[in-house]
Amino acid sequence: MFSSQRAFLAVAMLFAVMASAKSAETKPEWANREVFAVNRLPSHAFAHRFPSMETARPEPNWAMPYHPDRYKMLNGNWKFNWSENPKSAPADFYKPSYSVKDWDEIPVPLPWQIAGYGELYYFNTGMAMVSHPRNGRGGETGNDLDLTNDKQVGMAKKKAATEGFVPTEFNPVGSYVTEFTVPENWNKERVILHFGGVKSAFYCWVNGKQVGYSQDSFTPAEFDITSFLKSGKNRLAVKVIRWSDGTYMENQDMLRMSGIIRDVYIYQTPMTHIADFFLIPELNDELSAGTIKLDVDLGGSSEPRTVEFELVNNQTGKSVLNKAAKSKGGKVQINASVAKPDLWHVEQPKLYTAFLTLKKGDKVEEMLRQDVGFRTFSWDEFGNMYLNGARYMIRGVNAHDTSQHTGRTLSYEEMVKDVTTMRALNINSLRMAHYPKDIRYYALCNRYGIAVADECNMESHTFDRIYADPAVEPLYRPQALFRMNNMVQRDKNQPCVIIWSYGNEQFPKNLEEIPTLTAMAEATKKTDPTRPGFAERTFQKHNDKNTHLHNIELIAPMYGGFERYPKWNESGQDRRPFFMCEYAHAMGNSMPRFQEQWHFFEANRGMNGGYIWDFADQSVLMEVEGQKGKHWTYGGDWGAFDNSGLFCNNGVVLPDRSFNGKSYQVRAVYQQVQFDPADAAGVATIKNKFGIRNLNEFDFRWALLENGKAVESAQVDFDLAPLSETEFKAPFKYKLKKGQRYDINFDVALKADEFRGKKGDFVAAGQVPLQAKAEVAAAMPKAAPKIQAKGDWLVVDMPGESQAVFNRKTGLLEQLRVKGEMLLSPESDLPGIEFNPNVCFTDDRTVWQSPNMKKDIAAGLNDFVRKNGTVSVVDAPAGMVRIKAECDYLANGHEYGFRHIAYYTILSDGTIQVDNDVRKLDLAVSSMQMRIGARLPLKKAFDRVEYAALGPYENYKTRRTSGRFGHYKADAESMKGRYVRPQESGNRGDLEWMAMQNKKGVGLMIISDETGNGSVMGHTAQEMKQVRHWSALPQSDRWILRYDAALSVLNKQPNLDFADRYPFSYTIRLLDGSEPVETRAARRVPAGVKYEISNTQALKMDGKVIELPCISEKASVEFSGLKESKYVDTLLTTQSATAAFISNKANDPWVIVDLGAAQKIRAVTILNRMDGGMKHAKNLHVWVSSDKQKWKQVFQGEEAQKDWTISVNPAKEARYVKVGLVGDRVTFSLKGIKIFGEAK
Repeated sequence: MFSSQRAFLAVAMLFAVMASAKSAETKPEWANREVFAVNRLPSHAFAHRFPSMETARPEPNWAMPYHPDRYKMLNGNWKFNWSENPKSAPADFYKPSYSVKDWDEIPVPLPWQIAGYGELYYFNTGMAMVSHPRNGRGGETGNDLDLTNDKQVGMAKKKAATEGFVPTEFNPVGSYVTEFTVPENWNKERVILHFGGVKSAFYCWVNGKQVGYSQDSFTPAEFDITSFLKSGKNRLAVKVIRWSDGTYMENQDMLRMSGIIRDVYIYQTPMTHIADFFLIPELNDELSAGTIKLDVDLGGSSEPRTVEFELVNNQTGKSVLNKAAKSKGGKVQINASVAKPDLWHVEQPKLYTAFLTLKKGDKVEEMLRQDVGFRTFSWDEFGNMYLNGARYMIRGVNAHDTSQHTGRTLSYEEMVKDVTTMRALNINSLRMAHYPKDIRYYALCNRYGIAVADECNMESHTFDRIYADPAVEPLYRPQALFRMNNMVQRDKNQPCVIIWSYGNEQFPKNLEEIPTLTAMAEATKKTDPTRPGFAERTFQKHNDKNTHLHNIELIAPMYGGFERYPKWNESGQDRRPFFMCEYAHAMGNSMPRFQEQWHFFEANRGMNGGYIWDFADQSVLMEVEGQKGKHWTYGGDWGAFDNSGLFCNNGVVLPDRSFNGKSYQVRAVYQQVQFDPADAAGVATIKNKFGIRNLNEFDFRWALLENGKAVESAQVDFDLAPLSETEFKAPFKYKLKKGQRYDINFDVALKADEFRGKKGDFVAAGQVPLQAKAEVAAAMPKAAPKIQAKGDWLVVDMPGESQAVFNRKTGLLEQLRVKGEMLLSPESDLPGIEFNPNVCFTDDRTVWQSPNMKKDIAAGLNDFVRKNGTVSVVDAPAGMVRIKAECDYLANGHEYGFRHIAYYTILSDGTIQVDNDVRKLDLAVSSMQMRIGARLPLKKAFDRVEYAALGPYENYKTRRTSGRFGHYKADAESMKGRYVRPQESGNRGDLEWMAMQNKKGVGLMIISDETGNGSVMGHTAQEMKQVRHWSALPQSDRWILRYDAALSVLNKQPNLDFADRYPFSYTIRLLDGSEPVETRAARRVPAGVKYEISNTQALKMDGKVIELPCISEKASVEFSGLKESKYVDTLLTTQSATAAFISNKANDPWVIVDLGAAQKIRAVTILNRMDGGMKHAKNLHVWVSSDKQKWKQVFQGEEAQKDWTISVNPAKEARYVKVGLVGDRVTFSLKGIKIFGEAK
């Protein structure tokens, strides 16, 4: 008996004993932790069965790969009844005499919630079975459980898990009935009833007789129904219970659905049949020769049988071995050699097909076919992983079963779409999150070269936090072994499966030993010694000690800043392979620093990549109350019951598998050809990161771009061996022009149709700079524009019926005309061109709010109100008009915020230079600032967008790998990013200019003074944050063109917490359609047009506001007793951290600012840290000195406060400013220091 069979029998006997034993607690099976299967057949390797070699030989139609002589599908419309609980479910519905003619019909397979029955929930870690208002612990009505009380809910969960509570009053039941006939030629054979997946527990009856019971929602449950059948019609009845004791082990982060969710069919085998088999292909060290071992377990009669084994090379169609062996005691073993086998690899998934023929004498009783792949999966002494001896990095993703149409049920066409989409995004690895998938998914992964981490259907997330984890409770251990065994037995022959996962987010973090996990790992090793395994919680940090369970071969944590992992890597204490089982949480507009993470993985040995969370947004298309049509729905759309909201929308792709900005970023970062600029201009260092493929297998093309437009291109034969690099210079003939920008683009595509896709499909892309653009100033127009005051308006007229109109009450430029045509679309919320200080809301930022962000929202720093607008004409050089516009942007209901001063310098050729000075009205504002820029409301007709920037896809400072500089065109609607929920999106970084025109070419453009950001949206951030779906947004008759000099949108990007002021500039050019926009953009403003913003700050001192110059930004700093800190350099400048420094406890700690030379000091501003550490700044003193020997005290404060502005009046001449605390054993910490000189 082979080891797989011994392990399988041990587990089978374990649950068989439990299923037959009389439970001490007379509970129904679905509420009894000791019973989780009754009469369910032992799990076994899946293979397609055929009646003959002729029928088995052709490649199956994988949409319906079941041969009609051996299989009969039972999918279709079944009779259905939904009940609130088991007591109210029809008791005798399984009997043939029970009429179901008046019942509804439901498609099978399909979750019943999608069909409109019961409640759909979404939870990350919550569990409706326990916390639903009707199932609160202590009384099943739930009246005693306050769902807003986290402690009470936690105790309820702990009590429920410990007791094995399963509700009886509210626990919906689906009763199903269908009829089927059995082919006449099956009447002397064995007939098996197969359920591909049923959630969460079910009973089945055939012709009124109970067949069995099963749990484990995502592996097949099979029953021998031979003795239950009759000729003619047979009645199949199924009762599905939504929640069972198994629910405690299925608390995955997903939409919670119930019912028959995968295929149901019957299949036939001979009475003596192949019950199980294990194919183990192996390779020698040189990968030049292979062996294959076949172990077969026969079921039924013990009479001798012959098993013939043929192996066919799929590449050639030729048979490479034929062997046969007779059974002994129901066992067959065959060992064979294969010379020079083709290898299965994620880059070239070459397969063989095994044909197993069971014979009695010369009679063929049945035939099975199975994919076979020769491969090795190994690692070196440093933990670097290898596939067939070539370095293997997990360019991976997690994937749930999720369909926008059918929820947890996937059609074969949707499976194909998933796998081909993964391949299009350069994904080579898949974690089956968090349960085994339909067997056809594995067949696809075999063929498309997707390496699989197969995961046990076991997650007890939330219970790990309350020390009542079913994953460690001895009563649940048999279930854990049962679930792991079900997966391993079914999938052990799949070439794509290279790793076993023992489940997800379970096992309390504080345990050194986990007997359940140890037992799962040991049983798996006995069954399959060829594959390694991992469990996420076996890497945790507790009190600076790493906990490792050493019977686990792989280390695979999730999340956390990747900067913490070098310490693990460098420690040398553990050299097991390291990868991330989840990372790069892709919720909404997100995935910052993804490229940086991959730079880290590739630069550090033992780091092997990881699996993104996750592949597709889990929303389903449904109607939403109060809105027309169907929408992508998520938590909160299906009722008021507590839910995890939008946290289900973490996909790299949308629910329909279409792409958005982060999709293209994944494709770019995961690509295996890298292009970097070499030292010489226009020369690229090209790295081939493929493990086994030469770049000459792909089409390779370069293109020369002039100012973002291709002017020459060519395809070349490019030979570069795997895992090597070279330099390449494009051999263009085009003569470069002085002052123009030039870049070289590279594109790598498929040379022919193959497993990855079609000829011409994307493989990789890159860009290197060749020549920078030289700025050329335009000539000054001869005449200045005309300006006149008309009531509340200042009107500036330019030639060609162009006009700019300022509102002296609002302080805004509210009207722009070209050829008499109005460009702007002022509305009450956005009446003109204004400073844009508002927060950028994304799903990622909304969910992952930092404590400071929550504090700032509470302080109104996410909602600014414009006040105190003024407009005035100021002096300007000849030939131009200059207008100063001022507005305050105050936090709603408060007097703190920003003052925005804009200097509009207008020329008669339609040029408007805008120089901006943004100043904080309170130095404590704001850890939250995310954008510094302007927004322009344009009429809807101006919907033609052109821009020179990174594109064509949405990109940001920390998510820009997918972007290449170019000259792009788009319609305005397509400029926003596509996400399930409306949110901040659509940015194009490294912006040189962006234009919006109507069909006549009339419009305007914004030109960056320095490289900035541009975007076009139809709605404001304030409008979007009020709604859950795009259709709920108000009808918009405008576009909002946004220019941002600085932008921090994606979560984990540093906010723009500038110290006190932020100057920025841009240029508006009016367009009349008379010349190309790029020509208009090329001419920079004439010399002298730009207004230089002085480096001063308005300080309120001595009862009045004084403008003073900052003199400390280039100073140096000296500390006493400083702890190590990476934020020290922010003390005098950005003040971006909570604290710039913190000292060790000391007597009289201090910081000294050295101005470099003696200067007149008129004021000192000190910013305290704004968290709990601010209390330390008591007895703060400030001194000044010219020589660091003699100090003059200028301030003493007794109580800590958020900031101090210290007037030094009269001004004192000094080089050094010392700030410190006076006291014994005190801690000193500040956020920022600013020193100001005399007013000029």
